[in-house]
Amino acid sequence: MKILASLAIILGLASHATSLAAPQTRDLEWKPNQTLRRGLIPVPAREASEFQLLRPQDYQFQTMPGPAGSQAKAWVSPPRADKTRVYLMVTTLTPPKEEATSYTADQVLDKMLSSIERRRKDWKRSATQRGTVNGLTFYRAYWKGTDTQTGQQMRGFSYVTQIGNSFFQLSSQDIEPAATTSLALMETMTLTFTLPAPSR
Repeated sequence: MKILASLAIILGLASHATSLAAPQTRDLEWKPNQTLRRGLIPVPAREASEFQLLRPQDYQFQTMPGPAGSQAKAWVSPPRADKTRVYLMVTTLTPPKEEATSYTADQVLDKMLSSIERRRKDWKRSATQRGTVNGLTFYRAYWKGTDTQTGQQMRGFSYVTQIGNSFFQLSSQDIEPAATTSLALMETMTLTFTLPAPSR
């Protein structure tokens, strides 16, 4: 089932905010780490019919809360010794048709990251980068900060693309020092994102 959420709730009145994206003359092509990719398997169509993605075999599919009270799809790792897990979350945001042209993917990225920033201290984020993943234009950024509730240091990333009237965000975060290894795998999963082949 496709996950729907109004961007009007998430972006409010800031649809024309200045983007952090740096000018580029040519989009970079982002590709997955081939060593990590070899251990991944396709996500079944029953879990995601609107896109295709690869995941580790032992990851479990879940639905979980997304931004602004929406629901998102996630593929979650087995628990580690400290009972923490890492996941890749995919949130689909579909505004009404009359609002779709009011937003850009980099603006959505900025607002998604702003919602995380409010729950972190010592916040740092990268500049927005633009590139392509399997022919789709994405905007991405990386961040780090300290969770204001747990005091744990965390790192994460977010990728956003627009397909038709919908925006797809692929994101992950993890605690330090586990993030060094886990986020490399989560980003490899992200870079396998593609659209299903057209049916004949």
